[in-house]
Amino acid sequence: MVHLRNGLAQGELNTAMFYFRRDAFIAAINRAQFLVENYQETPQAGDALAIMTESYSRLGRTEQSKNARKVLAANYPNHPYLSGDRWPPRRKLWWQLVPMIGEARAG
Repeated sequence: MVHLRNGLAQGELNTAMFYFRRDAFIAAINRAQFLVENYQETPQAGDALAIMTESYSRLGRTEQSKNARKVLAANYPNHPYLSGDRWPPRRKLWWQLVPMIGEARAG
């Protein structure tokens, strides 16, 4: 059951990151907030709080950003977002290692 719950939380986090990377910050906040409200005990909750913090910041909502950051710091004091490390991490481009991907097919 824990594995299933974590999988559902990861799906929500993936969707929130998708919106975040496309500058759809309100949609990213909504998905991250859903994750925090419904899957608090999952490892993904820290990343969801970081998405909320950064999204609020980029929307100019400083008070909400500060509140989300306080919750993140209280619950996940070692999160990379708080230490100023690169966050969100760059996506791995494993598909670039596949030969002939993206090339026109010979026909």
